[in-house]
Amino acid sequence: MPAEFVAIMAKGPDASKEEQNALRKESKNYKKEYFAGRRALRKEKKLRRREENQARLRLRSTARKQFKDLILPSLSTDRTIKTEGAGHRSQPIENVWSSQKVADNLTHLPTNEKTANAVIGLSVTDDKIYTYTVDGTIRFYRLQNLSCEGSYSGHEKRITGLHLCEDPEDKRSRLLFTSSRDQQLQCRVLRDGEPTMLSLDLRHPITCMAATSGSLYLGLANGHVDVLSIQSFKRYESFVCHNKEIGCVTIAEINYEKYLVTGAYDAKLAIHSIASGSLHGTLEGHASSILCVKAAGKFIISGSVDSVLLQHDFLTRRLMKRYNHHTKAITDISVHRSKIYTASLDDKVRIFDFHKMELVTTIDVENVLSLCNNKQT
Repeated sequence: MPAEFVAIMAKGPDASKEEQNALRKESKNYKKEYFAGRRALRKEKKLRRREENQARLRLRSTARKQFKDLILPSLSTDRTIKTEGAGHRSQPIENVWSSQKVADNLTHLPTNEKTANAVIGLSVTDDKIYTYTVDGTIRFYRLQNLSCEGSYSGHEKRITGLHLCEDPEDKRSRLLFTSSRDQQLQCRVLRDGEPTMLSLDLRHPITCMAATSGSLYLGLANGHVDVLSIQSFKRYESFVCHNKEIGCVTIAEINYEKYLVTGAYDAKLAIHSIASGSLHGTLEGHASSILCVKAAGKFIISGSVDSVLLQHDFLTRRLMKRYNHHTKAITDISVHRSKIYTASLDDKVRIFDFHKMELVTTIDVENVLSLCNNKQT
C-alpha cells in the first residue's frame, strides 16, 4: 500500500472525508488484487495436478500395452522381458509360472474329517451368504433366516477365493468366481435353473482373490498378483508384492486413489499404489500368517492364524482395535453395509456391528450341515 495511504491511516478520525474515501477505495482495490492472486494460484495448482494425473495415466497405459504386446505372447519362452516405464513390474517370465510347487496341505489349514466342515471364506449379498469349506464345497444361505439353500462342488483342491458379481453382459444373472490351489479359476453363471460353468487354467496355484472395477486380482504362491478382466476372462497385468506366498489380497480406495493391500505368511500387510506400483507402506500387529484382509472406509481389517481380528487406520497406520472372539484361525472377512462377517476354522461365522464394533451373533455351521445335505445341487 502506498505511503500516502499509510499516513492517512495514521491520522485516524482526524483524516478528512476525501482522504477516508480514497483510503476505502484503495483498500477495495487491494482486496481485489489479493483474492485474484489467490484464485490464480489455486488454478495453477489444479492444472499442475491434472497434468501429473494425465502423465501417470499415460505411463500406466503404455505399461499395459507393452505387457500385452510383449509379455503375454512370450509366456512359453525362457527369457526375461523388461517393460520400459514400469521397471517395478519387470520380471523373469519363466519364474512367474515355473517356480517350485507349493505344498497344498498347509499346517494351519489341515484337511481331515474333523476339519472338513471348517469355513475358509464367505461372500455376502443383499439376500444370501455364500461360504466355502475345507472340503471344497460351496454352500449358500438365505440371509433373512440363515437357512441353507444348496451347495456346489467342482474344484480338485482347496478353494482359496470366492467373488460374486453382476454379469456385465446380462444384468439378470450373476457370476460366481472361485479360485483354487488346483490352478483353476472357475466362473459359474447363475440364472434360473442349473448354472453353467467356465474354467481358466492359470498354470500356477492361486492363493487368494479380490475384485474391483471389472477386474480380478489373484494372489499367487510366488508372491505375485495377477490381474484379469472379468468381461474378457484374460490376464492383462501383474504386480510383484512379496517374497513369500501371499495369503490374502484386497483393494482400498482412499482419497480417490486405489491401493492394493496384500497379506503374506510373514505376518505383515503390504500396501502398493495401483497407479504407480510403488510400495506405500506396511502394517504390523499379527503374530502369525495373515489369511484375510478387507478395506472398510479408511480402515484395514485383517484376520490371521493367531485367531485375532485387527483393525488398522489406513491414514495413520495405527492399530485401532483388537478382537479375540474366535478360537481358531480366521480364514475370511466380508464387510456388507454396517456388518462385518468373519469365518473361522472353529466352524463359526461371527457377525459384528461395524460402527459399535461388538459381536452381534454367531452362526454355527455344523448345526446347519444336515439341512444342506438334503439340498445338494
